[in-house]
Amino acid sequence: EQLTARVDDLAAQVQQLAVRMDQLTARVDDLTVRLEQLTARVDDLTVRLDRLTARVDDLTVQVQQLTQTLHTFMETTDRRFRRLEALIADVRGSTTEDRMRTFFYQFLADRGFQRLTPIRTLHLNALGEIDGVVQVETPDGERLWVLIEAKVKLYPKDIQQFARRLRRSSVREKLHRFGIHGKALVWVFGLGLTMGVEEAAEKEAVGLVEAHIGEIVAPQVWDI
Repeated sequence: EQLTARVDDLAAQVQQLAVRMDQLTARVDDLTVRLEQLTARVDDLTVRLDRLTARVDDLTVQVQQLTQTLHTFMETTDRRFRRLEALIADVRGSTTEDRMRTFFYQFLADRGFQRLTPIRTLHLNALGEIDGVVQVETPDGERLWVLIEAKVKLYPKDIQQFARRLRRSSVREKLHRFGIHGKALVWVFGLGLTMGVEEAAEKEAVGLVEAHIGEIVAPQVWDI
């Protein structure tokens, strides 16, 4: 009877083990399904990540192309602005020089000076240029040269630089080659004046003329 009881007990344990085995098998099957689902999700995410990476790469290329296009556009625009600024400067400079000539034709006549030449611009190549050069004869019969610098807005430094240029030996030699030598009157002409130009003109011994007012500082005689 004891043997039978042990056999029955073992049989019950085996049955319990079989049940647990079935349960474990079901759990493994469930985990396998879930693992397969997770793997599928990972594969899907990998595909989506690859697509996103490809889009990012494509956008990077587009941004680089756009950056290059923008850089080229800015360079082109900058060159156009520089040309426009140069053109505006030329136009303003030409207008200023035209007003200077108109003023000095009348100004010299009012002072009794007889013009012996037109008012011309003298180019000195690398040494710059003189905006107005004209030879005149005074009422006393004395011949003088008139040298003029014209500016849209006149600063003291413009007067100083013009006077220093006329005092340079290389500029004097250039003037002499054009037959410009002897006594001269030097003026600076401005459509607008800044502070300190009167003092600068007096210090440099040049005349100062404002387009709307006329002569403010009279020049001293130079020996060119």
